[in-house]
Amino acid sequence: MCALGHGHAKLAAAVADQSKTLIHTSNLFYHPLQAELSAKLATLTGLDRAFFCNSGTEANEAALKFARLRSEGFYGWAGIDAWLGESIRI
Repeated sequence: MCALGHGHAKLAAAVADQSKTLIHTSNLFYHPLQAELSAKLATLTGLDRAFFCNSGTEANEAALKFARLRSEGFYGWAGIDAWLGESIRI
């Protein structure tokens, strides 16, 4: 939200309108808009499905697991002066 500015009238109206229905839901539950977005992403990327994460940690873990799966030997990666979390052992 910070990147979208402060007090923008159209953004405030969109957030207020959405909050009357649903502000946030975990991807553990089915939501028709998420299914619609998944279909659009699959069409745009040429892939057969999309994977949604609840957090950056989950996204990083998924990226590592996908890299391992596709590379047949990829074992890990590291960043210099970066905090990458401690959720899985690489």
